Amino acid sequence: MNTDTTDIMTITTKKKRNTYIGMIIIVILVIALAGSLIYINQTKKKANTKDHSSDYHEVTYQGKKYRYNSSVISILLLGIDKTKKDKNRATSQGQSDAMEMLLLDRSSKKLKLLTIPRDCMTPIESFDGSGESLGWDKNHINLAYAFGDDEESGCMHAMQAVSKMLYNVPINYYGAMDMDSLDALQNIVGDLKVKVPNNTLAKAEGWKKGDVITINARNVEKYVRTRDTDVAFSNETRMERQRSYFQAYYEKLKVLLKKDFNGTVSKMYSLVEHVTTNISYDNLETFGNYVLDYSFDDGSYYTIPGHYVSGDLYDEYNLDQTALHKQVITLYYRAEEN
Repeated sequence: MNTDTTDIMTITTKKKRNTYIGMIIIVILVIALAGSLIYINQTKKKANTKDHSSDYHEVTYQGKKYRYNSSVISILLLGIDKTKKDKNRATSQGQSDAMEMLLLDRSSKKLKLLTIPRDCMTPIESFDGSGESLGWDKNHINLAYAFGDDEESGCMHAMQAVSKMLYNVPINYYGAMDMDSLDALQNIVGDLKVKVPNNTLAKAEGWKKGDVITINARNVEKYVRTRDTDVAFSNETRMERQRSYFQAYYEKLKVLLKKDFNGTVSKMYSLVEHVTTNISYDNLETFGNYVLDYSFDDGSYYTIPGHYVSGDLYDEYNLDQTALHKQVITLYYRAEEN
């Protein structure tokens, strides 16, 4: 059974605001492609985390010393499973239904995307109804966000859980957005040609693997969000579709920025106010220039290593800690010179 099929969240914390259904694609495209390549002095900021037991700056891996690559900027991107229609519903804060880590390497001028399966089983901090911490226990990582009092604190809880899972590397920034702005996001680039990566929507929409289809404001939600919750581990194939959408959007946005930079960025400004983020709004135009210089291709995608299993109630994604540790070293560190 999938966590989508049953509302398992009965956490009754104080709510300042509700969040809504959101897909990570929204956040990625608004923040990353709008120009969230942050200036070097901003990388000194660290994500708030309650686990300081390990110094991430210098580590030893397989007998060799590595130093943290300070050129890497990490942005955690979240999509929340609540809609504006649910804003008066106080049963839960909502879950981060989709999670991605955007890595911006200023030294190599490369953009990388690390997919975090929503069902990763890893320690998260939970709280009781009065907001008192119950400690850290293994659970689905998408539930970390739900323990926040509002969108900002939910993002911080998610950042803490992801950082802990990634051997305490810092996460500099976060971004989350609801689904209601998806139409406006799509209209920035207009019609978009996307190559379908699998057959998961062949029966419902007639979109077969290998087809090149046109995505617009009317059908974008179906493409990036729909999945068959009666099929085990269906989030995997949905993530494939999200990646294909991101790749197509990224390439077209670069074309639009080259053609009319100021006009394209102006269209994005209207979306920024709907993003829960600690990235400065005022920097968007400046950082938009850097988007044009960064490379992003098929080799830029990564996924947290592990495998799906059927849990007692819900799908679970068990981490491969050996492979994960190697991945963290690859993405975040440089070998020290002798």
